[in-house]
Amino acid sequence: MIKQILTVFDSKAKTYLDPIVCRNTEIAMRSLSELIDEADANHDFVKYTEDYSLFACGKYDDETGKMDTHSPTHICNLVELKNR
Repeated sequence: MIKQILTVFDSKAKTYLDPIVCRNTEIAMRSLSELIDEADANHDFVKYTEDYSLFACGKYDDETGKMDTHSPTHICNLVELKNR
């Protein structure tokens, strides 16, 4: 199955977090939305939601192990996922 490689960018630290692999972008957005809405208030995604953005950076084939990557493409700002 072809899965999406995504990452979260921290605008204050000016760095991308470790990549995540998800079935599709919508599932990643749903998972991040749940995290933001349900996580401990001390989690950075909750405290500084406006500082983070989700980016796509490639595809991963879990049958062949092949990865096709590209420059990060903006998907959404995490603040848009609050109370979704």
